[in-house]
Amino acid sequence: MCLPLFSLAADKKNIKTIEYVCVLGFVFNSVLPLVNRFVIPVYGGLTPVIVTGYVVFVFMGWLIKNKDYTKKARILIYMSGIFGAALMFFGTYIVSKKSGETDTLFMDYTSIACLPMSAAVFTAAKYIKWERLFRIIPEKFIRALSSLSLGIYVTHMLVLFAFDKVA
Repeated sequence: MCLPLFSLAADKKNIKTIEYVCVLGFVFNSVLPLVNRFVIPVYGGLTPVIVTGYVVFVFMGWLIKNKDYTKKARILIYMSGIFGAALMFFGTYIVSKKSGETDTLFMDYTSIACLPMSAAVFTAAKYIKWERLFRIIPEKFIRALSSLSLGIYVTHMLVLFAFDKVA
């Protein structure tokens, strides 16, 4: 319901504002739960409504699509995604072992582990040379990969690639 309002900000002249909203989303959705759990209890109602829940992905996706990143910045984003994956697996193992049951702190979509992984996947989807990839990798393999993991991203890029050829 609020996406039409967000579209008003979707202008490249507002890129700094969108960056700010993404940082707010990361701090309040990812960092604050860690502080709340391990440092000091913090009132969760502090989160600005504009960045609650999954809305941060809308802003992050727009930002990654509309901002050009240097190779150094992309490497940093990919490294943060790898760190996020390691944190998700090892962090979950450590906190789950302490509590004696599966702890989902690092498994939530907006966790400090998952947001960097999402940014890395979005960035890779933007910068990967899809034409070259589709010439090298057989379609059968892509379909199999799509059915196993990250299928929505691979399938989405196949559809965009096909529409680009038609249009």
